[in-house]
Amino acid sequence: MSDRDADQMTWESERIEALGGAFLAAASAAGIGVSLVSMQQPDPRVVYISDKGVEILGHPREVILSRSATEFLTPQEKSTLQSQNPDRAHPRARAFETIVRRADGSELPVEVSLAPIKLDGRPGIIAFTRDISERRHAVVALERSERRFRQLIE
Repeated sequence: MSDRDADQMTWESERIEALGGAFLAAASAAGIGVSLVSMQQPDPRVVYISDKGVEILGHPREVILSRSATEFLTPQEKSTLQSQNPDRAHPRARAFETIVRRADGSELPVEVSLAPIKLDGRPGIIAFTRDISERRHAVVALERSERRFRQLIE
């Protein structure tokens, strides 16, 4: 990462913190990570990530800010997402579930909501990320319980 890129990231992070401190605090309290992604080619880059976003991704902030935004997806998830939105220059608002790979190699299911924005006149995305592993465990437990109940009444 060049000094210019680092200075730009620092400036954007400071600007977001100053403008949205209360918003970010509310999102964090709700368990939602917030990040800003520059969609400049060739690779989308995270230029800001909240503390909750760092916690969800499980990588140090410096690593997240120095890599392509898609590097944290599993290879299968990366392929799926690229096929669903091939025109990265014109991102669209959407919500989806995906799987991220954390620094320790574990995989974490997350819900992601994306909204296109302009970052200093350039295309970008604001991403809201939520850990849905507990929700997934609850669904599995409910399905297991329903199967047992059906077996009892049959």
